[in-house]
Amino acid sequence: MKGRRRFDERAREIPYERAYKNTYMYWYNKVKKCRDLDLPPYKMDKIETAFTTFSKESVKRKKAIGRDRDRASKYETWLLVQRDAIDDLLGKLKI
Repeated sequence: MKGRRRFDERAREIPYERAYKNTYMYWYNKVKKCRDLDLPPYKMDKIETAFTTFSKESVKRKKAIGRDRDRASKYETWLLVQRDAIDDLLGKLKI
């Protein structure tokens, strides 16, 4: 547990880590609210699939950053676009 705590403390200082956490929580909160709405299964499937896809792609992109500042900047931009993606999906599903 101490290792995780140390990582979290260091990650707070890294801009792309903060952006990742904020965007992940943005998605998570939207998905959680949808789960609480008792939506039809086909709508929840689309939302859950989009969340899983976002999560996997985000981790993949974050791992690829390394020490490349240009990649970090592109990753942060991609994360901002992903906030719009969940909002657009919910809008199309009329939620």
